[in-house]
Amino acid sequence: FGKALFVFGELGGNDYSFAWKAEWSLDKVKTQMVPKVVESIIGGIEALLDEGARHVVVPGNLPAGCIPITLTMYASEDRSDYDPRTGCLKKFNGVALYHNAVLRIALDQLQRRRPDSRIIYADYYAPLIDFLRKPKKFGKRYGARG
Repeated sequence: FGKALFVFGELGGNDYSFAWKAEWSLDKVKTQMVPKVVESIIGGIEALLDEGARHVVVPGNLPAGCIPITLTMYASEDRSDYDPRTGCLKKFNGVALYHNAVLRIALDQLQRRRPDSRIIYADYYAPLIDFLRKPKKFGKRYGARG
């Protein structure tokens, strides 16, 4: 158990999707849901460490405003709702960024409390945004224009 590497997550994405469907405000998601989700993640990691795990990778949230179902369900006529460089919905990406920032702070605090373990944050957000902004950087293009 001690030599194994555990991946804990990605957690929170579905919780936020349900909040949007329930028409929670951006402020309510950030103030009421994000802290609880992150607290649950930290509690789960602590339980895993208590069982003897020593190496844990914790992924952050993906840019939810770029996911096709989000783009479809929450399409907007207002072009300012979209990031012009990616085509993603800014509001949903803002929550993912906020979640990731709160998670990183909590993971840093946990790492200080548990110096015998190795807790690694895995950034899922930035690579996907980079891919959307610079697709040619990542290789051959496929599809209708491929």
